[in-house]
Order: sequence, then C-alpha cells, then structure tokens
Amino acid sequence: MQAHLNVTPSDVYLHTASFSFSSSVRQLVMPLSRGATLVVATVQQTRNPYELLHVIKTRGVTIIDIIPSYWRSLIHVLQSLPPEERATLLDSHLRLLVSASEPLAPDIPLTWMHELGCRNQLINMYGQTETTGIVSMFPIPPEYESDSHSVTIGRPIRNASIHLLDADLRPVPGGESGEIYIGGSGVGRGYLRRPSLTQDRFIDNPFEPGAKLYRTGDLGSMCEDGNLKHLGRIDSQVKVRGKRVELGEVEVAIAKVEGIRESTVVACGDGPGSVRLTAYVVLHEGCTSNSSEIRLLLGRKLPDYMIPAKIVILESLPRTPNGKIDRNRLGDSDQEVSAGGDHVEPRTETERVLADLWGQVLGLTSVGVKDDFFELGGDSLQTVELFVLVFDAFGVQFSVNTLPESPTIETLATKVERGVASRQDLSGRRVRKHLVPMTHGRSENLLPVFMVHGAFGNVLNLRPLARRLGRYRPVYAFQACGLVGDEQPSEDLHEMARAYLAEMRAVESEGPYVVGGFCAGGNIALEMARQLVGQGQDVALVVLIDASSNVAHDHLSIMDRLRIHGQRFRDRGVRYVSEWVAQRATWEWGRIRGRVGLPGPGMSETECRSKAVHMAYRRANAKYVQQTYRGWTVLFRPPLEKAHVLGTDRVVNCDREFVYPDNGWGPFVENLDVHEIPGDHDSMVFEPGVDSLASILSEYLDRIKR
Repeated sequence: MQAHLNVTPSDVYLHTASFSFSSSVRQLVMPLSRGATLVVATVQQTRNPYELLHVIKTRGVTIIDIIPSYWRSLIHVLQSLPPEERATLLDSHLRLLVSASEPLAPDIPLTWMHELGCRNQLINMYGQTETTGIVSMFPIPPEYESDSHSVTIGRPIRNASIHLLDADLRPVPGGESGEIYIGGSGVGRGYLRRPSLTQDRFIDNPFEPGAKLYRTGDLGSMCEDGNLKHLGRIDSQVKVRGKRVELGEVEVAIAKVEGIRESTVVACGDGPGSVRLTAYVVLHEGCTSNSSEIRLLLGRKLPDYMIPAKIVILESLPRTPNGKIDRNRLGDSDQEVSAGGDHVEPRTETERVLADLWGQVLGLTSVGVKDDFFELGGDSLQTVELFVLVFDAFGVQFSVNTLPESPTIETLATKVERGVASRQDLSGRRVRKHLVPMTHGRSENLLPVFMVHGAFGNVLNLRPLARRLGRYRPVYAFQACGLVGDEQPSEDLHEMARAYLAEMRAVESEGPYVVGGFCAGGNIALEMARQLVGQGQDVALVVLIDASSNVAHDHLSIMDRLRIHGQRFRDRGVRYVSEWVAQRATWEWGRIRGRVGLPGPGMSETECRSKAVHMAYRRANAKYVQQTYRGWTVLFRPPLEKAHVLGTDRVVNCDREFVYPDNGWGPFVENLDVHEIPGDHDSMVFEPGVDSLASILSEYLDRIKR
C-alpha cells in the first residue's frame, strides 16, 4: 500500500477509524512505518464533518482515509457553507483521499471533483479483514464515468491476487460474474476457534500448491480495461456505516426479545453509504410491545449500527408457496406501522416541513410526529445534515445538542416555532433579522456573549468558539445585513452598529454587555461599544479576534509594498507572480459583480450576496472615522509571522517590521490586552487554536459579574 499510495516521510496522515475497526490498523501502521506524521482525529472531530474539515486544513493533512458514507457527509457540509468559507476549507495541503470499507457510489467522487472543484487524487480501495485489509485499488480519473451502482475496485496491489471463480472453482469468462477469491501473502490463517468456518472460507489455492485463497462472498466481474467491478454480496452480509453486519446475527438478537414470535431483517437503501436495516416482526398473541420498546431492548444486546432503523410489526410474514419468507413482498407492509409507536401524521405546516426534511435525511417516505429521530436510524452525521436543512427552511439555527433534547418532530416543531416567533414582533415584521443563537445554554450568573461576523457576513466560523465557551453561557452572533432575504447590504458602519444593538437589547435590555468581532467585525463591535456607552450602558468587555484598525491596513508605503512583493518573488519565483495576477483578476471581477449585485458565470446567488456584503463593508469602512474607546478590550491575534498584511484575503508570512503588534489599535483603544493564539488569521478560530482562544477568553469572562 505504501508503494501504491506513494506515502513519504513528508506526508501527514489523518487517522479517522475507530480502534475497534480493522482499518484502524492500516491507518496506524502504514504511515508510521513510512516515517510519515500521524494525526489521530478525536471522537468529537470524527462525529462532526465540519470540524474534521478544519483539522485537515489546520494540521496540514495530506492524506485522509475514510468510508464513502462519511465522504458524502463531508460533501453535504461543504455544499451548505458560504462560498468563501468553503473555498477557505478546501485550500489545504490535502493531496490524496482514499475510500474503503463500503461500495463507493459514483456520484460521490464526481461531486467532489466537478461541483466542489477539488483537485486532489482520489483512490477507491477494496479488501477484507481476513486478507489484512486492502487488496485492490482504483485511482479515479477526473474524466471517470460509470453507469454502475458503485465505482470500480481496480486491480490487485503487490503481494495480492484476485480470482473470479464459479461454484466449481473455475475462472469465469471475461464480463461474466463470479465469486471473488483473494490470494497472496496477506491472506490470514483462519478464524480463532472456528474450524468449520475457517474450512469454508480459507480454501486450498488451486493455482498455487501450498497456498490459500479467501472466499469473500462478494460477486464481481472483469471490465474490458482489466479493472474489477464489485457486484454485491452473495450472502446476507451487508455494511452499515462502514461496519460489517450479518443479518442473521440481528435476527438472532431479535428472536431473543420476549414477546416476538418470528422475525426477518432486510437491508435497503438507494445506494452505497445509505444502507439501513429494516426488521419485520410478528408478536406472540397478547403481546403489546411496540417498535420503540423493541429497539430499547435490542440496544442492550447490539451495537447501535446493528439496530434496525425501522421495525415493522406485522400480523404474519409473507411467504412463498413452498413456505419460505417472501422478501419481495415485505416492502408492501411498510406503511402498517410507525417506527416510534403510534403513527401520527403532521398536523401543522411546521410539522409537515420537518417531516419532509426528516424523510429526506433518513431516506423514509413516511414519518410521524411522535417518531424518534434516533430510533428511526438517525446518527450524529445526519443530525448535522438535518440542521443545515432546518436553517435553510426556517432561518432558525440550532446546535447539534438540540436533537437529543427534542428528538421528535412534535417537540422540535415547538422549538422551531418559538425560534421563528422570537424573530418577529406582534405585527409580523421581522425584527431579529441578524441575531443568531450559537448556543442554547442559559444561566442567570453568566453574561451572554454577542459576536459580530467577519467581512463576508456569515457566522459559521464562530461555531467552534461558541461551543467551547461553556454549556450554560449563551452565545449569539450577528449575521450581516443583506446576506439573506430582501435586505440590501449596509454601507454605513454606524447604521450596522445601531441595527445590531436594537436586536441585542431586545434579548438583553440592560448591561453589562460583552461584545466582540472577528476580523472586520472588530470595527463594528467597537462602534457598538461606543454607542452603548453613549446610551449610559455598561460595557464589561470588547473582544477583538484578529481585527485590525484602518491604520494597520493603510500604513505601508509604496516602497514597503514593493519590498514585500520582492521578498515573496525571491521565495516563490514566477509562481508567485502568476498566482498574484490570477488572484487580483478574480478579486477585481468579484468586486465589480459585488458592487452591482449580479452573479457572474458559475456564481451562485449565495456567492453573489457574500461578495456584495464584503464590498459594502469595504465602502462603509472607508467612510468610517475611528474614534477612541476607553473601555476594557482584549485582542486575540496569531503570532506576528502569521499576521495579515495589506488587508488581503490571503494569509502570508511577512517581516515583523511590517506588522503592528497591537494590530494598529494603539491610538484608538486605551485599555488593550493582547494575546497570541496558535494558527493564522483563518485557523485560529478552529482547532487547535480555538481551544487556546476559548480558554483565555473564559478567564476574562469569569472575572465579570452581572
């Protein structure tokens, strides 16, 4: 594998597998034995694709090894982000993405390459635990096309051989299907204390005396180009969320549940990565158990990925004339039961919309308002996907912790309606157009924190900081004027501050207040603080996250700028010139489009709005005259060698003489504390820098009393 993937000591390999999963061995041993750096993702990071994307960027990851269903979650999160944030995340050192453990649907790599514009190499891999993992690889070319349900699994790697054999162990002709048998030095010796199973699966190799072949139970065929196509399982073994599941094991566990007479389990889904288990059960006469109770009992016997997403209770199982269970007719009975007990149809418009969203995320055609999201098979990745859709539909933002507290449509609809109502006055006019709750904690003893967006208007990059400020501390963020709805971007910084203050004081009518801003939001936050002081309110703290004064952007002379460009040209050569010209041309074209508010070729409405917000802020800032602020202010900034220069959007290294240690706030802020945070302008609000940022900020907040 090292040879095929060209792993080198300069690589940074991201370990994402659970240590109970066989692929964790591959992800651990292969990079370390090559001298590469290994970064082990935390459980929290692997459960949140958004955070994992930031680990890839901030830790300089060059290789990531994931299962297709998780890859699809990464794509969904990226598609939901504003264009600027998506581009920032994808501008990383990632050179190789390898996928294994599940059949790979063709739309996943095609979307990654063509819709998201990712240019790193993609490889689909195939293998089993019994063969020491991977035995074949297929590098996916940019022009790849497929009419199959899964991507080709390629050719054998070194020290492995693949044979397509019929029932008599004879090779099948090209293009015809046969069972996949694996040979080579990676084939295991057998199963521990399972001699009969070992004899069935590890057979004598008819093509190499003294060697063994492993019988996979998979069907395959050979393509004309010599690559192998995976056609599915011969037996009832499936993979759910990348983990191998024998349907018979699930049926045995269900049979042990008191009150169940008989059952069968089937796997269904629209394609690889979306497999869900459905159990059909028949109860003993007089048993009143419902599907929710059965799931609860199964949870004591099985891991969560083996618990059926849907449990259908039938009076009898459909059978063929010879008495066997007729699996083809099981689907006809899906509507006879709710997965969460008594089925209740949506009663309000909010419930109907939520039911549609749940069905979209979970792949279900009918969802009742009392059904439990997690009992329907929902997991943490789908929680993230659901709340992206909820925000798009209602404009109300929830943290991922909301769903465990309100796991049914009925309870979540109440929170959605309450969130929508809190953004409207009695006449129905929206008054909270910009304020977004980032957490839902509430404590009488903890001051809420109000943060202002950066130059492009969105607040998603403030999520990691909000989560780390504490479970009980409320954190709000202001989304920019003009980013959503019919409102136009504001070009008056004083007016922005007044609009945000009106919404803030609707939530907290009296101080003391904690306000802050990231990047361009720092200027707005300071103006809000000045206006609050003018209104006789107490401002306890102003937080600036790598925000710079106008002076810091404009202090360089033409000669200084030429020296910087000359230094970068010496470091990077002609490549720097071509990148600078391309970036400048893109920026100017975007500036023109943003000014007139029209999307350009290939530019979505969201991208156009984001660019228009940015340009409006630049015009507002150009007119704004900064004044002195005498209150307590804390500035968090990256180390000087990672500082922003010239107000560009690109983080660059520079000489210390060109950077203000206080980001130019010295003439305008009298009581300023400065702290350096690991990372650069973009990465300091994500791991690992955000941990340091949140820790220091929490110390400041703990000193403040209501």
